[in-house]
Amino acid sequence: MRPIMERIFTITCNLLAETSLYIGDLPGRGKTLRATKETFRTGGKGVNAAKAFHALGGEAYALIFPAGETGERCLKYLKKEGFAKILCVRTSGQTREGFVMKTQDGAETTVLGADKPLALSTFRKGLELVLKNAREKDCLALCGSVPGWSNSFGKAFMHAAKERNLKTVIDTYGSPLKFFASEPETWMLKINSYEFASLFGKSRDSISDFKEFFRSNARRVRAQNIIVTDGANAVEALICGEFTSILPPKIKTIVSATGSGDVFTASAARFFSCTKPKLALKAAAIAASESAKSVQIADFSKAQLAKIFAAARAAM
Repeated sequence: MRPIMERIFTITCNLLAETSLYIGDLPGRGKTLRATKETFRTGGKGVNAAKAFHALGGEAYALIFPAGETGERCLKYLKKEGFAKILCVRTSGQTREGFVMKTQDGAETTVLGADKPLALSTFRKGLELVLKNAREKDCLALCGSVPGWSNSFGKAFMHAAKERNLKTVIDTYGSPLKFFASEPETWMLKINSYEFASLFGKSRDSISDFKEFFRSNARRVRAQNIIVTDGANAVEALICGEFTSILPPKIKTIVSATGSGDVFTASAARFFSCTKPKLALKAAAIAASESAKSVQIADFSKAQLAKIFAAARAAM
């Protein structure tokens, strides 16, 4: 029996200082509306994945690149929350900010600040911190966008992973996705259906039968394992050369779907080393669905954790 993954190192190249504003309704043009409540969190896909991995009993490290006073606020928040050991390389300027407006009827509108390009030299410093802390066969996950990307980022990432024999997990899009999709050393490529379609110059909305499209094209991707989520539709995967599909659980009431994809990524990384990877994906789908039942990402109750781990044990 192969053990589940115990440690993960997530990389967030595009850190986010996220403020949620609770309002009665969206304001009309030229109007001012006062919020009734305000909350703050540090976001970014790698941060979310680290939180989920920790919630599922694993040990998480989060590499971040904070900038300025906003970045320091993010760093202070993460240290206080304590769900990950923080690896930090400070940069110049200010970390981007984002604002989520949440109305009483459950609607959300998000405004994200402009991306701040990351220097390759700074990225490499972060990888050096990872190598100082990582052990052989730990998981190294690159999550989200990489502003300022060039293929040199990807080469540096893969070189670091090879140096420690780390399991690489990729959840990104655009040019970074194209790079890692062509890398045979990518252990797990977990993306959504829109991102998969983009690899082949297609729009997801133009594809009527996504399962057929996936199975016709997935072998053109060189990553070792490919997992593609599609909202409430089936998860399609090519695992160790074999196709498989799983249906995610149906959710009666979604409180917040924010970060559910990141929870899936972290859960798949946590459980995928088991002997029955298809069932491990089912556990990941359950974790993502359970996370959507709460305002907070991966804020699992004891009952929810029992449900997720029951599915994970079946995969062992």
